[in-house]
Amino acid sequence: MIRLLPLLLALLVALPARAADLVLYQGSDPGAAIAQVTREAHVDAGDLQASTLTALLQGRPSTLQDGGSVEVCAREPAIKADLAQSMSDAESAMAYLEYDKALKALDEATTVLGCLSTPAVPGDAGRLYYLRGLVYYFSKEEMAARAAWTQAHRFDPDLTWDDNFPPDGKPLFEKASQQADAQQPANLLLVPPLDASSLWVDGRPAEAARDHLSLLPGDHLVQYGSAEAVTTVRVALDAGAHPTLVFPRAVTDRDLSWVSTHKEDLLAKLLGATLGTDAPVYVIWGGRTYEGKAGSPDFVLLDHVPAPNPEPLPGIPEPPQKHSHTRILMITGLSVAGVAAITSGLAYARAQKLVDQVPDTADMNAYDTLATHYRNNRTVYRVANALVVVGGVAGAVGIYVPLADGVGLAPGPRALLLEIRK
Repeated sequence: MIRLLPLLLALLVALPARAADLVLYQGSDPGAAIAQVTREAHVDAGDLQASTLTALLQGRPSTLQDGGSVEVCAREPAIKADLAQSMSDAESAMAYLEYDKALKALDEATTVLGCLSTPAVPGDAGRLYYLRGLVYYFSKEEMAARAAWTQAHRFDPDLTWDDNFPPDGKPLFEKASQQADAQQPANLLLVPPLDASSLWVDGRPAEAARDHLSLLPGDHLVQYGSAEAVTTVRVALDAGAHPTLVFPRAVTDRDLSWVSTHKEDLLAKLLGATLGTDAPVYVIWGGRTYEGKAGSPDFVLLDHVPAPNPEPLPGIPEPPQKHSHTRILMITGLSVAGVAAITSGLAYARAQKLVDQVPDTADMNAYDTLATHYRNNRTVYRVANALVVVGGVAGAVGIYVPLADGVGLAPGPRALLLEIRK
């Protein structure tokens, strides 16, 4: 048993510490948020960690759950000219029947498409996959060609055959169009919901503010931001699925209001994607505390417990903010008076010591030196005494004004009286 003791101790040390429960709040005082949850949820402050929603999500990539996948750009943002150049390179290679070279250019164009820093041009994605289908068709890979053309129709339902190319593959192209239309669309939930002015899908601006998008299954380009700068992601959606796409950069601290505005499901999905399901979380909004778990919309409103007020001093009410200047006057005046009183006492003592040395001084030069020092100390003594009076008056005014106004002492003396009373 004794031999097992070190092993047991090592195992206990190795056990991971319990993760702190998250407290989400809006503002700049995490201590106040933790104190509120401590009072209302009856938990220890050491078991809590406070954060704003934007701080929690900072630097996190977009995620997609429940029915698909998302691809986030992993390199420097690209511009439309980069996409145009890659597609031009592909068409040039196709003209010389260099299909391997054309596919490499189209692969580059696909990567650039997912990294665009501005809204895509409608039809560019459809054109890209149309060219890819042609390369596969001319390479005798009809299944791959049909899959590429099906994806082209998902990007651009109005896509038609380009008569600059031989019509041999047109029947297969039309079958791909029918296949795309026959599939059950996916219902994509956006978190947070986005305004029409900040959302583009496959290069087309949204017609209205959206929290859901009905899209054909397969790949799509979703962009949010402004006409000058967007964040771009590529999503692959399963037929008939109900996935959730989370844009962390589009979330604000005010979105905590979802907990009390019948949008708890949005907050639940956001926190589930960020923290994982079942992670304990407290949300403070509107001065109230809600308790729940990430991934679940069932938030419980806790009983409100007001913050305790400091014990009042009998007969001396709390000072209002309008008399804060008197505290400065009181502290400054009394400080000056105190320093001046000490200086006065020291100068007086030095002057008296010089007077006591006069009878023992026979040399005239030494006597003159003593006299000079005596006069200097007497000057310091008189000036210090004057400052004692000025500082004392200022301090007295700083104390008297709040009392005369019926609001009590400034916070400094009041706190001192409270300590004495204890």
